[in-house]
Amino acid sequence: MKGKDNLEQNFEDIIEESINSVHSDSSSVLIAKNSSNSSQKVSSVAFVFFFILLIWGSQAELEITVATRGEILLNSDIEKVQHLEGGILEKLYVAPGDIVYKGQKIAQLRSKDKLGDLAVNLFEINQLRIELIKYESLISQQEPDFSAFKDYPQTLKIQQEQWREENSKNVTSDDLMEHDIAHKTVIIDSMKQRILSSTAQLNIIKKQLAIKEQLYKEEMASYTDVLNMQVQEMNMLREIENLEESVVNEGFLLTRLTKQLENTKFIRDSEYRTKVVALDKELSIKSKMLPSISDKVDRLFVYSPVDGTVDKLNYNYISAIISPGDSIADITPLNNALRAEIKIARKDIGFIVKGQKVKLKLDAYNFAKYGVIDAVISSISRGSYEEKEEEFFLAELTINKNYLENKGVKYHLAPYMEFTADVKTGSRKIIDYALKPIMAALEESFNER
Repeated sequence: MKGKDNLEQNFEDIIEESINSVHSDSSSVLIAKNSSNSSQKVSSVAFVFFFILLIWGSQAELEITVATRGEILLNSDIEKVQHLEGGILEKLYVAPGDIVYKGQKIAQLRSKDKLGDLAVNLFEINQLRIELIKYESLISQQEPDFSAFKDYPQTLKIQQEQWREENSKNVTSDDLMEHDIAHKTVIIDSMKQRILSSTAQLNIIKKQLAIKEQLYKEEMASYTDVLNMQVQEMNMLREIENLEESVVNEGFLLTRLTKQLENTKFIRDSEYRTKVVALDKELSIKSKMLPSISDKVDRLFVYSPVDGTVDKLNYNYISAIISPGDSIADITPLNNALRAEIKIARKDIGFIVKGQKVKLKLDAYNFAKYGVIDAVISSISRGSYEEKEEEFFLAELTINKNYLENKGVKYHLAPYMEFTADVKTGSRKIIDYALKPIMAALEESFNER
């Protein structure tokens, strides 16, 4: 029984081992199959990934850029309110940050010399004008009109007195000569009347003489009567001749007096006209000097040349001495657009043209947080300048906005902010970069002999 049991036990063990062996072989086959399937999947995924990468590389492009430096500028430069002659600051009418308008008063300077020169020049001009009126009135012998010069009472008083004295002397002299002329005229007229009367008497005497001679022939009158009548005739003729001679003499004197009066007036008026010409000349010189002197006085008041904001006051205390040509204040024009300017190295200038797009990364704002400003090249300088032994060209950029925005908050740009500029000069596909070494190697291999 015991042997039988052992035999059965061995048989069971053999069967169990056979079963285990079969199971073991099945497991190995399954593991091999699973391993083969995994390799195929990995290969497929790698192939698909490579294919997608190839397609992406053939389509995707990388921008070719030139990096350079630049700064934000104003389209119009800051206006520096300068003064030509300089002076002592009397008063300031504005403060930094104030908005001012063109022609608005900014400051006032003090200069006693300029004000004194203007006052003297104006006084001399008006004095010359008053003298001109005086001499013109003496020529026309009319009362002068000094109503426009009431601000100069002392000068008017002196000139009016001079006019009265001169005019009175002229009138007196003219009246005396005119009186003599009138007297001579009366005498001549009287003599002419006496000549007429004497001529009438002479005619009567001649008639009487004829009667006496007839009576003498008829022996009715004596010869003495005839002689008496002849004497009367001769006397009357002599009287008429004397009167005619006197008329001639008095007429000559009258003409002489008339000529003398005319000559006196002519000489006197000529002297006045000479003085008028001299005064006109001097007045012209003084009048030409007036705008220059007035301009110097006007420039004591400093005005804003533009509408803008007071950026800086270079003198902020009274009695400051301002040198000629110094700027009293700096004014930023209102509505002044911003622009950007970049410098381009000589080695890069061949790749940069007008119209290219530029991205500005401001130093003051992290571009990763605040973004960039888009711009376009609007012009490129023809000439270059040297900086630290390198040559650069300048390019002006037009920016599309004057602020950066982050979380709804706008950060406005300010003049003279510096930035890094990336100028897009072109683009290239990624696959070109990958194939470049291969293409270069092929090109070199084909060039070998």
